[in-house]
Amino acid sequence: GIRDIVLAIGTLQTTGPSRRLWWQLGVATDATDVVSAGLGRRDGSLSAVTTALAGGTAAAATALGVAALAGEDA
Repeated sequence: GIRDIVLAIGTLQTTGPSRRLWWQLGVATDATDVVSAGLGRRDGSLSAVTTALAGGTAAAATALGVAALAGEDA
């Protein structure tokens, strides 16, 4: 949770190329969460439901971050 708060503050407090960097960091961390959920399922430490909920949420956040980056470019 604190990671997302820090990323949000960084994004809101910057403009231009710096803001884009904060968006990219957010997308990268969300994408890492997707991979982590998959690895957790593969090694048996996460149930299918937990993987779907955690991985699905992270995948949605990744997609929204990519959309936000595209909006910054427009």
